[in-house]
Amino acid sequence: MISQQEREYLKATLRMNPIFESGECLALRRSLLRKDQLNGAYAIDADDRRKQRDSLRDQIQSIQQDFWKLPLDQLEEMIQAMDTANFPELRPIVNRLRKVVESRVEFPKLGQFQGMDMGLFNAFKAIVALPPGEAVRARSQFIRSIQDKKRLKSVQNGVLLIQKEFPQLMELEKDWFTSLSKLTSGSLPASSAGLDSIKIAFASILELPWYTWWIAAMVIKWILVSTMR
Repeated sequence: MISQQEREYLKATLRMNPIFESGECLALRRSLLRKDQLNGAYAIDADDRRKQRDSLRDQIQSIQQDFWKLPLDQLEEMIQAMDTANFPELRPIVNRLRKVVESRVEFPKLGQFQGMDMGLFNAFKAIVALPPGEAVRARSQFIRSIQDKKRLKSVQNGVLLIQKEFPQLMELEKDWFTSLSKLTSGSLPASSAGLDSIKIAFASILELPWYTWWIAAMVIKWILVSTMR
């Protein structure tokens, strides 16, 4: 028979998400096992941890939303004040923002650099400040926006420019830039606008009155009979 303490432990852990609240799960487990010497990262009460994590998430979201509006010195102070020691699941996001802050002064130079593809620049500038999930969607959307060889060449020239002149910025999205540089005209996605036009045209044809189809059939029949003579 389990004790009251074990019962409370089970209730608490079942309410937690192990992906985002791994620290809380470990803290509860260590408390149950009555380990006296707890690591400072897990010694915080579960409720306090949850509040701190929510506060840190709010700070991250605020920075992401106003990244390009906030003064650089204010951004640096906000990033430095973020303590992720107790929240390993948020550490990669904060580290990413820290790297982007360190490189922010390079973006105006890139935007003014002769030969830079501005579509690529604007997409890159937006992606580096987005939450991870939104950044994935934005990368895919940009690739889908490349519809012809001329556009592809301009984008790939922009990637080469970043790689050569701004290696620090290249590192921020190296995998994405590499994917863009490897694109070929044959691998470009079909234009959704073109497909929509075809669908609309086909639907319009199907909505033609019956006598139009009858006339068309008669014309085709007459042509076939004429060619067989």
